[in-house]
Amino acid sequence: MPGPPAARPAARPRPLPRRTLRSGLPPVLARPKTPSTPASGPPPPATPATAETPLPPPATVPAVTHALSLRGDYWQVTYQGQTTLVEDCRGLRYIALLLQRAGKDRGPIHAKELAAIAAGEEPDLTELERREPVLDKVAQQQLLERLREIASDRDRSAATEDFDRATALDEEYERIAAELSRVRTPHNGRGGGGTFNHAGERARKAVAKAISEAIGRIEAHTALGPLAEHLTSSIRKGQWLSYTGSVDWQIDLT
Repeated sequence: MPGPPAARPAARPRPLPRRTLRSGLPPVLARPKTPSTPASGPPPPATPATAETPLPPPATVPAVTHALSLRGDYWQVTYQGQTTLVEDCRGLRYIALLLQRAGKDRGPIHAKELAAIAAGEEPDLTELERREPVLDKVAQQQLLERLREIASDRDRSAATEDFDRATALDEEYERIAAELSRVRTPHNGRGGGGTFNHAGERARKAVAKAISEAIGRIEAHTALGPLAEHLTSSIRKGQWLSYTGSVDWQIDLT
């Protein structure tokens, strides 16, 4: 009898075909491309090209043309673009304070208050002091005529025995006579020699003198000649001082 058939060798699986890679590309880029399915509907409109918005020019800082800055023992003075150092003095401090107050609706400042602030002191309440008579020549003449009328009316009132009227006229006469005597009598009875004795007048003269000396120092610098003329014409001196110029100033007192 024929023997059993010989065993057939087991079939091996066929190897998968190897894909050929394009030279010079990494494997992830060598995958086969698949056709993309177009989306339904019309294609999106093309985005129009927009021009770049230009940047605004950088802000320019205006040049300082008028300034007073305290720098130790000197003031850095700038006027109409010209800058010069001027030695410190009390009058320059007065000028700087007047320029600083200008344009702020503060009004004039009394000489005593200005001197106190410049010295770093707290100013006291300013007491108004007047050397000038309250009544001018015309008013004094009118009062003299009224005294004559009162004297005539009093005589008539006394003649008619209207003593109440006469008493009232006597009182009015005394009040007017006392006022005329006060305004016509020299201050302290010395022909006005007491002018320099009250503080307001002393402060007025001291501040005015200091300001004049400071303007002289400014005028000594050729470049600041126009500033000296400007300050001379725009600073109002007296017991009440102010700066009336239209120039904008930067003031640094520190």
